[in-house]
Order: sequence, then C-alpha cells, then structure tokens
Amino acid sequence: VPQAGLATAFVRKLKTWAVRLGLIPRSMRGKRFLKRLVFGKLVRLPLEFRAEGASYDPPVPVDADSPNLNYQVLYCLAQKA
Repeated sequence: VPQAGLATAFVRKLKTWAVRLGLIPRSMRGKRFLKRLVFGKLVRLPLEFRAEGASYDPPVPVDADSPNLNYQVLYCLAQKA
C-alpha cells in the first residue's frame, strides 16, 4: 500500500491519543456515533462484487514470523471441519 496520506496519518495519531486518554466509548452505540462524527455517513456495500473492469493480483503468502507492513487487508479462505 502506498504511504498514508496526511489526513489518514492525522486520524491515526488522533485515535492513538484518544485511546491513551480513555476517550473511546465503551458501548458499541457510542463507538458508532464517534465513527459517524469522524468519518461521516456509511456507504452500503453491494451484496455481490463484480470483477468487470477490475485488475486481479493473485494471492501472495505472508510471513507469519514478522510484521506485515505491505497490506492493509488480508484475505483468507476457511472451511468448517
């Protein structure tokens, strides 16, 4: 992923300080309100994503022994035994 933008870096720092100062609400309702205040209204995701027009990068193994600094989203495939 590219380096975080200035706004993202600011929000991360703000969140770190809010956690340290105990300003994060304990209830999910309070957290939901705080997220709407900071990030605005949520956008509803579609039930199905289409691959038309999208590029595909095949999955790449991630080393479990070191921090992952290259990806923000990790996908996995699981099956119920």
